[in-house]
Amino acid sequence: MSEPFFYLPPDAWGREACLEGQEARHLGQALRLKPGDTVGLLDGRGRTGHFVIRAVGKKNVRLECLE
Repeated sequence: MSEPFFYLPPDAWGREACLEGQEARHLGQALRLKPGDTVGLLDGRGRTGHFVIRAVGKKNVRLECLE
């Protein structure tokens, strides 16, 4: 199975990132991903990155950049 990708706004990019709203709910509740799993992020402007999940909450997901 390939790693899922999620949208992260361009101004939210950094070594650590936080998904919120619909993207966070889909990751945590629909896909049931957990800390230690990896995901891809894209910003809609051509930038992509691979991140590891550090914490999953009801309204947000904390991530750390792998590359």
